[in-house]
Amino acid sequence: MNTREMPHSLDAEKGLLSSILLAPTRVLDELTWLSVEHFYDERHMLIFRRILALRNGLIPVDLVTFTQALEDARRVTERGLQMAESELEYVGGAGYVTELFTFVPTAANAAYYAEIVNEKYTRRGIILAATDLVQAAYEDASTKPEELLEQCDKAIVQLRTDTSFLSSLKHMREILPAAADEIEERHKHRGKTYGLATGFHDLDRMTTGIEAGHVVILGARPSNGKTALMLQIAEHISRTGPVAIFSMEMTARQLAKRLLCMDASVDLMKVRNGMGAKIEMKQLAESFHKLIGRDIYIDERPALTILEFRAAARRAVAKSRAIALFVDYLQLMRSLSKRAENSRVVEITEVSMAIKAMAKELNVPIICCAQLNRDADKNQAPKGSDLKDSGQIEQDADMLILLHRLERDNENDDGQELVNFILEKQRDGPTGPIEVGFNRHFARFESLTDALFSNDPRRRQKNYRKNQPVAGNGNGNGNQANLDMAED
Repeated sequence: MNTREMPHSLDAEKGLLSSILLAPTRVLDELTWLSVEHFYDERHMLIFRRILALRNGLIPVDLVTFTQALEDARRVTERGLQMAESELEYVGGAGYVTELFTFVPTAANAAYYAEIVNEKYTRRGIILAATDLVQAAYEDASTKPEELLEQCDKAIVQLRTDTSFLSSLKHMREILPAAADEIEERHKHRGKTYGLATGFHDLDRMTTGIEAGHVVILGARPSNGKTALMLQIAEHISRTGPVAIFSMEMTARQLAKRLLCMDASVDLMKVRNGMGAKIEMKQLAESFHKLIGRDIYIDERPALTILEFRAAARRAVAKSRAIALFVDYLQLMRSLSKRAENSRVVEITEVSMAIKAMAKELNVPIICCAQLNRDADKNQAPKGSDLKDSGQIEQDADMLILLHRLERDNENDDGQELVNFILEKQRDGPTGPIEVGFNRHFARFESLTDALFSNDPRRRQKNYRKNQPVAGNGNGNGNQANLDMAED
């Protein structure tokens, strides 16, 4: 590898320097990310450094001033020793400087040259990082393979960060048209769900759906229905496109049985003990034929590491075209960093931040189940501060939904309960409780709303139990059966 020359393009570097010399203010204001290290040729590094020095000193950059500045400056070695040779002599004399001023006719293509220079710089960075990792793998036998993989992942993330300049800073003139188009589109379809619908009308009305790049946390105490809710949302979204579920708590077969019973309205206990009636077996068969055609992918590996999740998530989106990812549950994921070895809080903080970063990178929503601590049982209703192990989870969440089962101590024989989805946090919208039904036999939540877009609360409500009114959910107290559910 040492015999091969590092990637570079002298012509692109010359074209970029020529563009800067012709229009220094305009080009450098656009390429604020450009640094000396982006140039491969040491002469070009020196020339760019001298251009920056003149500009910082408020000295105009033209052929005369620039040539004189190079003539007056002495080269300095790495040890800081000044040499007799001038910078002008080192770069090739006045002839080379004149060539740079005339190398391109205008500065119009500066951005194109900069992209080439940045690409070569990125490739050199990849080679150097990979070489360091190869040497570490050969020479440091005491380092665990997991740590080397973590170093590899960090090196890649750092390269992404260091080379994302071309798209990271955007002028308002680039951003506003897209924002205006989105506002106009939403106005045309006002009241409709804009993101991915969850299937719960009141929740979709308050949130306008789950949007790409967002992290949604479903928080609850153990056995309070967070996995059931996650599965139900995943099944509903799978009607639109593929979804991927990372289940670290339950096996793929367990989740499949739950999905079947949930969809077929069959008691899960009857399936477990084989006591299902013929009609129920027929319902299960119908659900089987419906669900087998859905693109629902399940990864059942226990205790995924951040590195494994990143790799699997990228594959799910790139190869399986997943439009949403689900994690059950967040606190079971692990970090292999040395900082996290002796601190559970640090570990979950790193996991939460990694999930948030992946949602933004892949531009898909990630819906995560999360456990609440024991203190949540002491409260009248759970709060964001009840999330177990780290407050970072609440901080990173774009949407935080906490499950509060209102009737655990007064469960009915029919298995139907009332549950609050407490929308504790939403970055771009309202918060508050949303009342839904829960059928314990089918492990399925049921919306108490028939019409999604009605502005009349009486037209949205329906009776969850016969002859028993359901309390309002913040949109009004009216509640009548058999109302016309026409859209207002």
